[in-house]
Amino acid sequence: MQFVPDPQKIANDIKQLKQLGINLVRFHGPVYAKNKYRRFGVTIDQAKMIPQSQEEFREYFDEQKLRAFDYALAELSKNGIYVFWDLMSSYCGWTDALQSGHWVGKDLLGKQFHAQLYVNETFRRNWAEGVKYLLNRVNTVNGRRYADDPVLAFLLFMNEQDFRVSPSYLSAFTPEWEKFYGPGAPKLSEQLLKSDTPAGRKAGEFMQKKIQELTRFYHGVVRSTGCKALLTNWDLYMRMIDAPGRELLEVSTLHTYHGHAGLPLPAKSVPGYPVQTTHGAKEVYRNIRSSLRSNGHYLARILAKQSLNRPVLVTEYADCAPNPYRHEMGLFFSGYATLNGISLLLPHGNLLPELNFRPVAPHNYADFCDPIFRASDAVSAFAFLRGDVAESPHSVEFTVTPEILRSAHRLDALAAEYTMLGFLTRIGVRATGVKPLDPVGNVSPNLSLTPQIFSRAYGTSVEAVTSDARRDRPAIYADMIRRLRKQGVLPKTNRTDEKGTILESDTGELLFEPDRGTLRVVTPRLAGAVLKENRPVTAGAVRIENCSVPSSVTLVSLEAEKTLSDANRLLLVFATDAVNCGMATTKDGKRLLALGGAPLLMRTGKLTISLANRHATPPAVYALHLDGSRAEQLPVRQTADGMKLELDTAKLQYGTPFFEILYPEKR
Repeated sequence: MQFVPDPQKIANDIKQLKQLGINLVRFHGPVYAKNKYRRFGVTIDQAKMIPQSQEEFREYFDEQKLRAFDYALAELSKNGIYVFWDLMSSYCGWTDALQSGHWVGKDLLGKQFHAQLYVNETFRRNWAEGVKYLLNRVNTVNGRRYADDPVLAFLLFMNEQDFRVSPSYLSAFTPEWEKFYGPGAPKLSEQLLKSDTPAGRKAGEFMQKKIQELTRFYHGVVRSTGCKALLTNWDLYMRMIDAPGRELLEVSTLHTYHGHAGLPLPAKSVPGYPVQTTHGAKEVYRNIRSSLRSNGHYLARILAKQSLNRPVLVTEYADCAPNPYRHEMGLFFSGYATLNGISLLLPHGNLLPELNFRPVAPHNYADFCDPIFRASDAVSAFAFLRGDVAESPHSVEFTVTPEILRSAHRLDALAAEYTMLGFLTRIGVRATGVKPLDPVGNVSPNLSLTPQIFSRAYGTSVEAVTSDARRDRPAIYADMIRRLRKQGVLPKTNRTDEKGTILESDTGELLFEPDRGTLRVVTPRLAGAVLKENRPVTAGAVRIENCSVPSSVTLVSLEAEKTLSDANRLLLVFATDAVNCGMATTKDGKRLLALGGAPLLMRTGKLTISLANRHATPPAVYALHLDGSRAEQLPVRQTADGMKLELDTAKLQYGTPFFEILYPEKR
């Protein structure tokens, strides 16, 4: 939820949230500072005010903005909507600087808050005093002290603070590193941290200590206020070295994207196509690859860093526009999140409807104006939130041992051979020898493994790719599948093969074939498939006889107590692709030439779908507007075997992924 200090907008937003069935919002760094301390274009190296005391924060924070935040918290609480609150997210912290260096061509990673909080007492005091000021504040609407308000369910210390390995970022640690190492300290670098040398092991030990020491500092400040909210941090990377810091906290928080546009490239980059985005005229890369044909990696890599014995929250995720296969997200992400026992899914972006059209754009991430995201969100509401997909009754745990952290793999991620097990059963990681700061659960996994092979974390470290050249990788994967069968995790009827080309969940509800880019989901109240080719697919009582375009097709019972075959009210979701009018790309489709604008164009297709049921009379079928209202009625057939619906969306008056199927109530 975007916080705007306007009570009327806050009230309207909360009304929409409740109508959409949303039960938690994230405040991603709300702005409380007085406008005179919000100096646009000023970077952290030019900051003049860095508050250090309660008195200075009383001057720095805007009481009117805080009163608006009071109102937001009180109204959310009244409407049964909880809050995930990033206590700090800005690279400039609570100062009079506002501009992140990387947006204006200045390399300030080592001087900004994300790095300096590890080592700088002034910046730490700024964080601590600001947090205490806020948590000790008494809400002027409901009289509750923030620290005592149960609406604040989760607090995150600092958004995406996992340490980077660029020279600029690591330079922040130089004085403390040289003191820790002693005379002759080598330069702290990515190469050193990846080396299996005495100095490399010393560097790894140093960074682990800094992560854990900072975690304890954050935890101590928040708990000193008496706040009992669930605490979390370290939400970005999946490296081995990050596991001990996450192990200290009672909640795991995860971020991931497929097709994330990243930072816009400089105007001088080649070929330098000027695409107008929210960040100005910059060249933007367009991912055109299916996430399923990429082995579902954007989900698998974060499943492998969750903890089995505590809540797990995905607070940023999206299959980003304008990827033409982003329709995969609904069935794929929500299905496997549910299988793995994820506690919360929170897409990151513009998630409320607006009156004015907003073009589909790379940096909108998850966007409610995009009908393809809206289709995925609707599917998630049933597969995940209603619980139509079942959670796995089994689990596999990977242990991050001191031996791994002392090895050259400390900056690596788990190999794909391990992470792909998350498509079969619930998986998680545990750093051994680390005691959490707050009580957590106790889970006994069916299988506990110490990793032998790893993947390289690269770029901004939010990706991980296979880099280990060991020839026994296929044998290691095949052995794990055999062990899962021996342990009874995979039943004898399970179709999973030992080559990684067929992955069927231990529940039997999810069948994923990465090479084909297909997924089939079969549950009593929801069934569907992600399709790449026009071939018949049977998903329980549902049969997709013809589908002319790559798409995601899902049929849902709208009656929680009835199966698909028994239901009188059903929702069909037929998601393809959508682009802006005038959007243009290079010939290979990988770079945007023009973003385009209104109207939005949906890819049309022909779909023939049948549902086995025993209804005697045919249903009424309606194409729906994006707000759920009926647009037009469509023909449908009812036979002795069930319903048969033939769609040609090119003939619809308006493009839509949603279709209502309504049988007359039996009397």
